[in-house]
Amino acid sequence: MAEEGTALDGAVTKFREGDLANAEKLCRELLETDENNSEACHLLSVIAHRVGDNVAGLGFAERASAAQPENAVYLNTQGFLLRLLGRYGESIQKLKEAITRQPDYADAYNNLGIALADGNDIANAEQAYRKALECKADFPEVLNNLGNILYRAGRHDEAMAAYQDAIKVKPDYAEAYCNIGDGFANQNKHKEGAEAYKKALEIAPNWADAWYKFANSLFRLEQLDQAIQAYLKCLDINPAHTRCLTNIGATYEKMSRYDEAALMIRQALIQSPEDLTALKNLGHVLLKLGQPAEAMQLLMKAVQIAPADPDAHYTLGNTLLRMEKLQDAMNCYMRVRQLQPAGARGFFAPASVLLLNGQYKEGWAA
Repeated sequence: MAEEGTALDGAVTKFREGDLANAEKLCRELLETDENNSEACHLLSVIAHRVGDNVAGLGFAERASAAQPENAVYLNTQGFLLRLLGRYGESIQKLKEAITRQPDYADAYNNLGIALADGNDIANAEQAYRKALECKADFPEVLNNLGNILYRAGRHDEAMAAYQDAIKVKPDYAEAYCNIGDGFANQNKHKEGAEAYKKALEIAPNWADAWYKFANSLFRLEQLDQAIQAYLKCLDINPAHTRCLTNIGATYEKMSRYDEAALMIRQALIQSPEDLTALKNLGHVLLKLGQPAEAMQLLMKAVQIAPADPDAHYTLGNTLLRMEKLQDAMNCYMRVRQLQPAGARGFFAPASVLLLNGQYKEGWAA
């Protein structure tokens, strides 16, 4: 027994040092002499998850539970992994079993809340998070998750308060700062949003999405040069960030740097060939660059992907008008009018077509 304890301690030490390969090796050696060693099985489960093999992780967690069916920790791990595998019903069942065996198990309540939230069960997810906080009031991840579910429920002020509470408990909580930034951005408070994102980046400077969101706020604040620099930081970390490539393209377009805009948006479409925003934006930029034929192909694809998108129809209409395809342009503009009956452009644009076609009486009347 002493030798087993020593081997397991060695595996735990290697795991904590980040040496997952040797931690796994020690656990497997231990199982050769004691195939029912639940702690070794559970550690192998955690290691498998860390390296991205959740199926193997679940198998080891189940072995651990088979050896010790009453162990709430092993049930919690099963529930966590089942959720990651998309098996939400089974996940919720295992997490409830863990809570039955250990009623003050804050981690299990938190994981239950996440599983319920993933299933869009907002009310019960909130209840699970609040139960977790009854068990452990200073649990920053639960406070952050509670903020997320409150925000989804439309209770924005309560959500922002929960994020602030998470930061009080954990002042270096980058995710909570980012969520505060999202809250401000959704209220069009872009200065406050930028400040929150900047704080998140001081804590987690290699977080690509935080740079992307920070750049978006700078764009909204018309700080375009700074926005470009922030987008580029995002792309340094994640060169395949489609939304960032699209938005930096939009920023270059706003600065009348059309060639750079087209280059960036083309890269976005390499990553996501059917990205609607990228298709529309590149079509718009190419029209400004005097390349209506290619713009038309992109915008026709955008209309096929999103036939109820008025912007795609409108820009396609502009492209067809540039190509002197007057009837096709008119058809696009009339579709815009159908989709946006109160929008001025759905009336003004057809009038322009009539005037260009020499139908002055009808055009001026329109």
